[in-house]
Amino acid sequence: MRGVGAAGGARLFRDKMPNVEINTKERCNSRYKSFFVAALIAGVAAFYLLPRSSPELTRAEFMAEIRAGHVHRIEVKDQEVIIGESSTRGNFRTGFDRDKDANLPTELHALGVEVWLSNTYVAI
Repeated sequence: MRGVGAAGGARLFRDKMPNVEINTKERCNSRYKSFFVAALIAGVAAFYLLPRSSPELTRAEFMAEIRAGHVHRIEVKDQEVIIGESSTRGNFRTGFDRDKDANLPTELHALGVEVWLSNTYVAI
């Protein structure tokens, strides 16, 4: 009896196996489709679940809302932006200039507006 080499053994094994083809292209396409569907779902969820930014008022519109008594409370964030809520317009934001608006919080407080100052610190 002759010894069967490595190539001969593989040939015998292959001859006894059923003829099965693996379509790797189809399997890869289904992975890409699954990834695309998951990314689409994540994008739609992020669009609806993330908060929308408030509309920005000009300084004239902001002061008109203050003088009309529609704004009762504001927050000056990082001395860069004023965030508040108007009883007629809803949430809003407007710019805050550290140099030009240094006296603005005291002026607004004199007009009966509650002024909050907040700073956001970033950890290093």
